[in-house]
Amino acid sequence: LAIKKELLADKINWAKVESVLKEKAVIEGQIEVHMLKNKLEIQEKFGDVFKFEMGNIPKEKSLQKNGNFDNKKMDKQEKDMKNNNAMDKKDGMKDNNPSNEMMNLTEVQQAEMKIIKDKYQKQLNNLRLSEEEKEIAVKKEMLADKLNWERIETLMKEKSLIKGQTELLMLQERDEIKSKFGIEFMGGFSPENMGTEKGKM
Repeated sequence: LAIKKELLADKINWAKVESVLKEKAVIEGQIEVHMLKNKLEIQEKFGDVFKFEMGNIPKEKSLQKNGNFDNKKMDKQEKDMKNNNAMDKKDGMKDNNPSNEMMNLTEVQQAEMKIIKDKYQKQLNNLRLSEEEKEIAVKKEMLADKLNWERIETLMKEKSLIKGQTELLMLQERDEIKSKFGIEFMGGFSPENMGTEKGKM
């Protein structure tokens, strides 16, 4: 909510947004560690109850999972529902699709847009690589005979902070494009659309 409020301001306070994202990242890291500890505790007491063995799935559920029902009526209803959803989505995006707005940009504006996107993409790629490195480091720690929870918590926190930096860059990129070209991606920064952004706000 704090991030949504900041993004609705006439002038976005990016230092405040970054601060809130860092706080959010620390909390998410703590939750991740807590869930991991709970999962391991349950596995030690009851075995790997999280693993789904295909042989133990009832025949009806197995068929449902594979989409091999013989019920043609159900298949037709499901297909019609998917088609309707696709049409609704297409109609809703028709008028304000960013791709349509980008078509109206001049060659100079398109070149400027590419410079902006390339600038942020390079930073985002580096952050995603760093996040993957942290994820691999956590997996290595989990394979140790004796788990070092202090080390794992540190890695989880660092990984969450990287996610926060990624969110910040994505928001800054969209805001810069919106301010320069009037084009909004992912429905802009309205409270109703913030839930569709990558990551929870």
